[in-house]
Amino acid sequence: MAGSRFARYVPSLLAIVLVLGVTSSAGAAQVDPRALFAATRAASGGDHWQDIGMLDIHADVTLAGVHGTQRTQVDLHDGRYIETDDAG
Repeated sequence: MAGSRFARYVPSLLAIVLVLGVTSSAGAAQVDPRALFAATRAASGGDHWQDIGMLDIHADVTLAGVHGTQRTQVDLHDGRYIETDDAG
């Protein structure tokens, strides 16, 4: 399942976010966005991202006070997505 393969990259992504938060709050020099995305990609699996075609995310949600579930599927190659909600 794509979601479980993606989960192993979460610690790397969180580390990057923490580092960026510390450097940006310290007034560091401007970071090149392309270099940032390249570093993020390398830290979170590099070329293995090509092996993941779709994310399939399931979540419990509360919509306007009504509890239910949400499912989001994202095609990582062309950006198409669908989101369905079941509440009530």
